[in-house]
Amino acid sequence: MTTAQKLKDARAFRDMTQQALSDVTGISVRLIQKYESGVRTPKDENLEKLANALRISQRHYRKWRLEHMKM
Repeated sequence: MTTAQKLKDARAFRDMTQQALSDVTGISVRLIQKYESGVRTPKDENLEKLANALRISQRHYRKWRLEHMKM
């Protein structure tokens, strides 16, 4: 599963809209859309903001980060 799909699934699991995620993280809705569609991949600082907002465990966050680094 790609980082894009994991992000989208985690947001859906938390029952958050892209706008709500944007409000919590300070990342624009358009950029979140690009992350979720796979057009762009989040930089480390944004990946951490997203993980925190979606309450992703540190273990899963590290796994996301390692997968992101392989891209």
